[in-house]
Amino acid sequence: MTGLRRDVPEPLRSDVERRWRACRAETARRGGDALLAFSRADRPGDVLYLAGHRPGMAGHVTRARLRGRGYAAVLLPLDRPPVLMVTTPFYEGGWTAEVRADTDLPRLVGATLRDAGLERAAVALVGDDILSVLLDREIRQALPGARWVPADDVVMTLRSRKSAYELDCLRRGCAMADLAGERVRRSLRPGIAESEVAALIVRELREAGADVGLATCQSGVVRSGEPLAYPPVSDRRVEAGDLVHMEINGRADGYLIDICRSTVVGPASPPQRRLLDVSLEMLEAAIAAVRPGVPACEIGDVAGAIAARERLSAHFTVDFGGPGTYVGHGIGVANDEPPILGLADRTPLAAGMVLTIEPGLYRTPVGGCRIEDTVLVTEGGAEVMTKLDRVWWA
Repeated sequence: MTGLRRDVPEPLRSDVERRWRACRAETARRGGDALLAFSRADRPGDVLYLAGHRPGMAGHVTRARLRGRGYAAVLLPLDRPPVLMVTTPFYEGGWTAEVRADTDLPRLVGATLRDAGLERAAVALVGDDILSVLLDREIRQALPGARWVPADDVVMTLRSRKSAYELDCLRRGCAMADLAGERVRRSLRPGIAESEVAALIVRELREAGADVGLATCQSGVVRSGEPLAYPPVSDRRVEAGDLVHMEINGRADGYLIDICRSTVVGPASPPQRRLLDVSLEMLEAAIAAVRPGVPACEIGDVAGAIAARERLSAHFTVDFGGPGTYVGHGIGVANDEPPILGLADRTPLAAGMVLTIEPGLYRTPVGGCRIEDTVLVTEGGAEVMTKLDRVWWA
């Protein structure tokens, strides 16, 4: 009954079957007959995790029979193989043996559940936070006899704790980021363009084996001073004495890569050194505070206490009155992994969670900086998965 395509290799095959068993068990515990999970092109995680499909082709308006472009869904009944539902006949990925395509998502979902004998079933719904009001209404109209069981947390909770297979993928990605970062460190010099730095990061990640390479590079007082400047990479040439921060991002074996380094090109001035040193202290203190059972938001508070001590709260996160968002987040097949390290997220940390911890200081008279590492929550505390040197400044 697995319902997996025959060409899905081990050990991925075993890991996907584990995910399906866990989702079915939790669905049954909540009184559901099937789990129905939705994803959208900008939030691919749940369907990607369950079915290996990344929704695409977003951006079309909903008109006539074009309803829900950029969405996908997985139906996981308790007693029969899963079905992947896509909104274009050309699509990326898919591990399930059965795939159905229709440009009308509500019609597709209705027909798929009726064919499975689930039109009057209790359906555990994953996706309330991303379904539009229009699509949610039309899906319910297509299945008037169904009973909907709230289940947005089911797949997210499962995704938050990584299996041995997933950790292997994430470790490979971290090693690629380390290699790319070291090459960038040796290449930074006055006169190099931000676009050249970003291109170097992408090239090094791809040469190391990454599926996708992405990068930001922000230099100078104004651009480095923003958590994320627009555009995130420009043709500005780095000048001697500039603060620079760079995101080294990508995807390897389907899992995301996400670290950041900051430095000064040339000797750091006392104010620049203070920003960098405080950011480094916040990162190290936050990592030291990671252990099972700690509420996720308290990791942000640990870093925030250092910012407050240094009278830099207004340059830190929104929890402390600054322009940044939070001090970190979970990471896996997508960036929409729980927990959030801040913003009142009291999810207890648990062994197997993988976090990116990224304290930064922004909008100061000399610019801004951010230092970020990928960290595994272990039974005894934390393991830093990225090994790249954090101190690039003189």
